[in-house]
Amino acid sequence: MTETHIDMLHGGLWELFGNVFAQTGPDGGLHLFRLPSPSLSIPESRWSIPIDISFRDFGMDPSQDLLILIESPTQGRRRFSSRFPIPNRTFNFHIRTVSTGQKHPLAKNPKVSVKLDIISRDAISTFAIQISGDHFGVFFNDAQGDGGFLVIWNWKTGEKEMHVSDDEMTSFVFLTDRHILICDWEDMDMCITIVDFKATSSQELSLTDLTECCHLSLPNVRARAMASIRCDPSPAWPNNDKSIPFYDDHDHLIYTISMWSADIHHYNFVVPRATILAHLDSVGGMDNFIPWEDWGETGARVLDSSLHTPPSVVWSCTTFGSKMVSFETAGEFIYCFDFNQMRVKQEIARGAPTVDPNVKFAFPQEEMAVCSSDTVLTNAEHPVFTYGVKTSLPFRVRLSNNTWEWTILGHVQPKKYIVDSSQVDLGSSSFKV
Repeated sequence: MTETHIDMLHGGLWELFGNVFAQTGPDGGLHLFRLPSPSLSIPESRWSIPIDISFRDFGMDPSQDLLILIESPTQGRRRFSSRFPIPNRTFNFHIRTVSTGQKHPLAKNPKVSVKLDIISRDAISTFAIQISGDHFGVFFNDAQGDGGFLVIWNWKTGEKEMHVSDDEMTSFVFLTDRHILICDWEDMDMCITIVDFKATSSQELSLTDLTECCHLSLPNVRARAMASIRCDPSPAWPNNDKSIPFYDDHDHLIYTISMWSADIHHYNFVVPRATILAHLDSVGGMDNFIPWEDWGETGARVLDSSLHTPPSVVWSCTTFGSKMVSFETAGEFIYCFDFNQMRVKQEIARGAPTVDPNVKFAFPQEEMAVCSSDTVLTNAEHPVFTYGVKTSLPFRVRLSNNTWEWTILGHVQPKKYIVDSSQVDLGSSSFKV
């Protein structure tokens, strides 16, 4: 195994999408690194692009040569008290290219904007940018606890497609070229809500105003918990990029819903895209609330952090396609999970060893094992849940020795790289491939 080190430039922002890693530097520009693959004759590539605006965050899709910059928000010359809303605070999004940082040639408008009523000048703490095909969406997280904002645009036409403001939302991802998934709360049920954003008004709405939707309930809980949904990469990737020769079928993508209970216990719900697509016909229908037991017990898998998937101490992107990586609880080993059902069946056919998901895994290192037995979380041992939770989605897993002191930043295909952020003094830290 070979390693490549990328110096951390301490610009405060970094992003990994596909096979390209980007970070900001003290010069205010973006510095990019295309991961090499000698076996596929893909060379390493490094370049930098100057940025002529002050920006708060960014997102990218190198397969479309697409870069989205969130300009640091403006609010005019007026001074506002933090006790009252700031009306019409403008957020600008610049549509550029990853290769040069200049205006994207396919974008009709080089900049799109949205105005939000914000509680205080520092209320927006984070932005979550998702790009999928012709669309990009931004989830604005309100640090004051007064809700979030979700806006989706067509980046080629510059048209705003959807605008939702609601304190029940926690995150979102794309599902198809016209559907998104919103992680939200329905009373004490955490849900993933399928929304047809192209059939929704572009005017500002709340979650309860949405009609073209379907709610997939997750297990009922005794008290609300933090939750977030992710999918990497987006369903539209790689957009005909010929430098990406191998990748899973889009239906094999997995969505992970991470949940942290009040006692900081962490759970990962892993859901294949195919499981969710099976319920598209319920979008907009009369019977559009689907209980957990009707879809999740056989179509998903819950992983308990105390056994297999402890959370990273940094922002992390630990999935790619159908695969997910995590540390063994003590940090000595790396688990590489794969939820591609075709590959799982192949492992079962060849007589691969099996593992019990309800205990810590025990099988030889670097050997692939499979799991087809139920994960069972009793409410006595996991009191965050009102009732016991059972899941049975099969998966395969490989255990590898962890020889580095690191936390996972990202995992990219085609099964070549794990990118990590070293846990060392910030003055000398680096990213390692």
